[in-house]
Amino acid sequence: MRPTVIYALERAGAYTGALTSADLRFDSAYNTYHHQGLPPGPIANPGEASLRAALEPADVDYLYFVADTEGGHLFSRTLAEHNRNVARYRNLLRQQNGQENPSPARKAQKEP
Repeated sequence: MRPTVIYALERAGAYTGALTSADLRFDSAYNTYHHQGLPPGPIANPGEASLRAALEPADVDYLYFVADTEGGHLFSRTLAEHNRNVARYRNLLRQQNGQENPSPARKAQKEP
């Protein structure tokens, strides 16, 4: 859902490179936090590597992912693990925004 908000902000020339809670309220048909279902059009076109990955998916056992605030992602096998990663992500965002200084979270495993 966040990628659709980023896309909406980019279309409006308002994306700063980091999402805030205010950004999640941005009024756009592409903002899937406010509009159920699919956005009115694609937010990206797949490249050759994406098409190949869809045809020959990696042999992995994780089901979930969330951003890691460093340009990568945290992957998890269970919903409980994913929820911990989401909480870690939110803590990191608050820390980056100077809202609080949370204690360091354990490093989650990153996909290479």
